[in-house]
Amino acid sequence: MARLSTSLAIALLLGGGLPALAQTPTAAVRELSPRDLRVSRGGVGPIRAGVKVDLGSLTTLLPGMEVAASSRRVENASLRILVVSYVGVPVLEVLPGPGDVVQSIRVVSADVPSPSENLTVGSLLDDVHRLERCTLQGAGGADGIACSLKGIDGISFLFPLAEGRWDGKGLPAATLFEGLRVSAFEWRPTP
Repeated sequence: MARLSTSLAIALLLGGGLPALAQTPTAAVRELSPRDLRVSRGGVGPIRAGVKVDLGSLTTLLPGMEVAASSRRVENASLRILVVSYVGVPVLEVLPGPGDVVQSIRVVSADVPSPSENLTVGSLLDDVHRLERCTLQGAGGADGIACSLKGIDGISFLFPLAEGRWDGKGLPAATLFEGLRVSAFEWRPTP
């Protein structure tokens, strides 16, 4: 639904007609939904490697979505993040790095298409043989486990993990993933 600016609405109500600026044809901005955010090696939707990410730039890049500043607790530190939501539901958590250049994007909604067939937020790992490498997140795995899949560069799939269930060496046993659902997947720029 199109929105009118306050000055345009007043001009129309007072019968003054359209101001010259309003009569100039402009390209309509298409609002995005989570389904429009394709995740690839290059980025997530219009957010690409090397892009500056702040409230203003993300609002411009993601029309139709809300952007708010927040923080995420990681290993006794608080990281500044930008949360992108759609109709009030979080979709992305964007971590700015030095100079506010995108450092990582965590996809937290099943509505965003996954870069991997059959593995998205909320799904079970269908085949542990697809795992390439896994690492503990946070002290002793307190923040879960991140695993990359063969053939998918720059994207990790995150799983919750009860502390002490894996020592972080080698690949975890298949039994570790029984009943565990993907909690998010995370994109990072790759060289």
